[in-house]
Amino acid sequence: MAPEIMRYNGEQEYTEKDANVQDVALKMLEPVEPGLGARVSSVSAYKAAYTKWQRDPLQNACRAYCTCRQELNVLASLQHSHITALMGVCPRPLALLVELAPLGALNHLLNNYRRSGARLRLSVIQDTASQVAKALEYLHEHRIIYRDLKCENVLTWRFPPPFSTITDVLVKLGDYGISRSSFPSGGAKGFGGTE
Repeated sequence: MAPEIMRYNGEQEYTEKDANVQDVALKMLEPVEPGLGARVSSVSAYKAAYTKWQRDPLQNACRAYCTCRQELNVLASLQHSHITALMGVCPRPLALLVELAPLGALNHLLNNYRRSGARLRLSVIQDTASQVAKALEYLHEHRIIYRDLKCENVLTWRFPPPFSTITDVLVKLGDYGISRSSFPSGGAKGFGGTE
């Protein structure tokens, strides 16, 4: 049975049974069995997450719900060319649906460069840094402190492969689970950063 999808149109939530097909990424907030034919690493990760979840299911469900609400509060109000867009919410299993980054996270692309011995062109570095800076500037204008800037959270739509002459770059910030709204006085609650 397919999960029921709750979509968000910027003003209200609604259920959509016959939606247009779009590629989205699921940010799973609770363990979901990977299914037949899954990689061994996916099955191992699921088993570890499920075991942890079962130790205290109520606490983990509450944590997943709070993370979902936090990320929804941030993403629902944002629209920027360098910030991943919220596409919807799946209540069972609990997951956020966000734009799919076709090239994945920046850290994987940088690892490809490292393994191949290729060097990034200066224009690619500048464009990437500029796009991330524009996203952060937009967040700060909306009184949101990002708190988790790392290559794993910079998602890529366009990025040149090693040894390419192409310099076209499109990156967006993702993962707003620990972002916080700042107070008018400039402060915010909590600590930031993940490993």
